[in-house]
Amino acid sequence: MLRSRCCALGTRDGSVKWQADLAALRGYANPISDRGANGVQCIVIATGGRDQAERIAFSLDGTHGCA
Repeated sequence: MLRSRCCALGTRDGSVKWQADLAALRGYANPISDRGANGVQCIVIATGGRDQAERIAFSLDGTHGCA
């Protein structure tokens, strides 16, 4: 089965720090990095399209959602 994943890579060695499957199976957008109000860095990516479009946010520890 074909899956789309969002991955965080280490800047020093390129190792995979975490990865998560994207629910809509498509993630063609460029991810955006930002810090939430709580100071945690987050990655946001738009997935799907049309009536299945959504934005998914991950904190850098790999959990969904950012505050």
